[in-house]
Amino acid sequence: MGSPRPAGDPLDAIVWVAEHVTTNVLYSPLARVAIKLGDEVSGDKGFGGRLSGWYVRLTDYLEEAQQKRLISPSVDPTVEAKFLLCGIVGLVAVAMETGSRLSLIDDAAQITRDRLAFLRTTDFSRMGA
Repeated sequence: MGSPRPAGDPLDAIVWVAEHVTTNVLYSPLARVAIKLGDEVSGDKGFGGRLSGWYVRLTDYLEEAQQKRLISPSVDPTVEAKFLLCGIVGLVAVAMETGSRLSLIDDAAQITRDRLAFLRTTDFSRMGA
């Protein structure tokens, strides 16, 4: 699916994916047109639609990170993949709607790094999760 994995560490791979996708949105008019056409043609299909491949990839990377003990065993990779995806898709949607894309790549990398840092340092067992 999509581009080959760029990094050995699954958490680094997640940040790369965020940067890669937003770079395409920023610099590829074709990518922006595809997003707009996809929205018009398919409507909202959630994670069963055009986002499903990215959701699966993020989930796989988080499961690998969990197996390597890079994130807590109490993390639910499917939930965290959804949160990561929603953060980046939300940034892309705002950039597309407002036309303000100057910091899109940096913002996507930052929101992704912040969430991953949270997953590295949080003991979810104390939170009742």
